[in-house]
Amino acid sequence: MSITALYILREKNIPVPDVSFSENDFLKWQCDMFNRTVGNLNERDGINCDKCLNRGYFNYLDEQTGDIFVRECECMKKRNSVISMQKSGLRNLLGKSFGSFNADEPWQDSAKQAAILYTQQKTERWLYMSGVHGCGKTHLCTAVCKALMNKGRNVKYLLWTDISRKLDALKFRYEDCEDYLSEIKNTDVLYIDDFLKNSDSSRDYSEVKKAYIIINARYCTDRKTIISSEIPLKDYYSADGAAAGRIREKSVTIPIQTDNSRDFRFRK
Repeated sequence: MSITALYILREKNIPVPDVSFSENDFLKWQCDMFNRTVGNLNERDGINCDKCLNRGYFNYLDEQTGDIFVRECECMKKRNSVISMQKSGLRNLLGKSFGSFNADEPWQDSAKQAAILYTQQKTERWLYMSGVHGCGKTHLCTAVCKALMNKGRNVKYLLWTDISRKLDALKFRYEDCEDYLSEIKNTDVLYIDDFLKNSDSSRDYSEVKKAYIIINARYCTDRKTIISSEIPLKDYYSADGAAAGRIREKSVTIPIQTDNSRDFRFRK
């Protein structure tokens, strides 16, 4: 008779044969019973795991000490990646990957391969990707961020226009502004999409000043930063050499396309 059967019979006060089992046997049974329970993590992230039955972890017994420990299931890496993506602000962009990027022309394939190479390098260098609207900057930068999240990095996605509006709204609320800047400064990986979008970087002093604050904050904390922009880095120097110099020092730069006829949205 198994230990499980014995325990169940004794729990129900049913007479059983005079069979004894050790404390370790009982603890093993407890672990086994727990490891058979079905969890519900799949309801939040859509991942089904046959190994842990969607609990996310196992109980196991250290027979030498008699202690029960918890071990994470392999599926938790995928689950944490999904949760990280959902929290990052990239939820609506998660369909954009390297596999779904159309590289029909040489310049597209070149940009794609450069982005893939960036994700394969063990480096904290930034990424500055520039090009005309609709050339695939956001798609490739999102794919880069997904690759980083799959490696366990925490990514935060922000549109430049949202950053700009937020800083304007907090202009006279010093503590709230400092909290917001602290969040931006200390985020593990920050992705700024459409950097300086819809502003004349050579004339709009307010936008240039805000951009310097953000770039300098990331520079000083040495945090990985991903930037997509319609402004080539060489053109940004005329607006703010200090910020552009910091980006240039830190970044792998990938200029994609400057020809407006290459806007794939327009061609579609």
